[in-house]
Amino acid sequence: MKPTILSPWFVVQKFSPCAHCKAANFGMIEYYMMPEDRPGLFTPDKKRAAIFMSIHSAARVAQSEAAEVRALTTEEEVTEFGR
Repeated sequence: MKPTILSPWFVVQKFSPCAHCKAANFGMIEYYMMPEDRPGLFTPDKKRAAIFMSIHSAARVAQSEAAEVRALTTEEEVTEFGR
């Protein structure tokens, strides 16, 4: 089963600014990993990102982690995440 516009998958992501480059707004996007991997950690590796099937679950995690939810609606987007 792949995501569609009517049934998207979700990832939780946040922007992590570079410590040395804050004035220039440089940094990277990091993705939430499941607690079994490492509690509350984010990773820049898209293939280790947790994929959520429910917007409610993704939103709950995003709120607790001060992050945002990204909807994946195409096979190309899912391929980015190694699924």
